[in-house]
Amino acid sequence: MNLPRSPFLFISGILVVLAATQVAVRAEDSAPPAESVSGPKATVEDLKWIAGHWQGEALGGRFEETWNPPLGDSMIGMFKLLNGEQTQFCELLMILPKQDSLVLRLKHFSGELVGWEEKDKYVEFPLVRVSDRVAEFAGLTFTRINQDAMHITVMVEREGEQSELKFECHRAKK
Repeated sequence: MNLPRSPFLFISGILVVLAATQVAVRAEDSAPPAESVSGPKATVEDLKWIAGHWQGEALGGRFEETWNPPLGDSMIGMFKLLNGEQTQFCELLMILPKQDSLVLRLKHFSGELVGWEEKDKYVEFPLVRVSDRVAEFAGLTFTRINQDAMHITVMVEREGEQSELKFECHRAKK
C-alpha cells in the first residue's frame, strides 16, 4: 500500500474512507426491505438530466461524477474522489427499474479498485420522489440547479448523529 507523504493527507484519506463507509451504512439502514419498496412510478428517461460529466470539491479533495445517458432500462455512473493526484476511492453506480419505480445501486472501491462490499452485495437507494429538477432516493438526492450545475446530497450518520453531505457539481468543461 502506498501511503501519502504528508500525515495530513493520510489522515484526510482515512476521514474520507470513514465518511464514505458511514454513507454506505446509512443507506443500507434507511432502505426498506426490498419486497416493500413502492416508490413513485418512474423510468430512467425521467432522470436523463443527470447525464453528463460533473466535477467539484468535497471531503478535502476534488471529485468527478460521470453519468451515461439512459440506454435501455438503466443508467450507469462513476464517482471518483482525488486527494491531490491520488485516487482515494471510487464508486460504480447504476439506476435501474425495480417494480414500477427506480433504485440507485452502488459499489465502493478503494483507489486500487479493491471492492468494499462483499462480492454479491451493494448499497441500494430506493426512489422516493422525482421531478424534472429533483431525484430523491432514500438517503441520496440529486437536485438540478441549472443546465450546468447540480447538487448531490447524501445523508451521513456519525456517532448516532445524522447530517447532510453536499457535493456541489459543475458540468466539466470540454
